Order: sequence, then C-alpha cells, then structure tokens
Amino acid sequence: MEAILIEKEAMVLPEAERAVLAERLLVSLESKRIVFQEEWLDEAKARFEAYQAGRIQAVDGGETLAAIRTALGK
Repeated sequence: MEAILIEKEAMVLPEAERAVLAERLLVSLESKRIVFQEEWLDEAKARFEAYQAGRIQAVDGGETLAAIRTALGK
C-alpha cells in the first residue's frame, strides 16, 4: 500500500525530479544485484575447486533435470 502512495506522490513531481528518483531507485536495486552476482561467483569458484580436487563429481544437467521431473511426477 505504501508503494502505491509513494508512486502517486512521485507522479506529480516534475519530470526531472522523477528521473532522479527513478535513477536512485534503480541504483539501489543494482547494488543488491551486484552483491548477489558476487556471492554466486564465489559459490561457482568453490564448486569448481571442489570438482578439481575430486571432492565432488560432475553430474549431467539433462540427467539431473530428468530425475527432478520424475521425482515431481512430471
């Protein structure tokens, strides 16, 4: 509900101010996306290192998806 009120108030701002607000909102989302990407990159590196060290084995993606579909009954 608050977002709707904020949007209504923002829509009466001059175009330049709305543009600044929009940019700030997008930047706030972008920083979270970058953190998320960095965390996944760290996870991918850790998995690859574990694979190279022989601690985990590679699994065929198609076989994995088929097993999931079977388990879900699809």
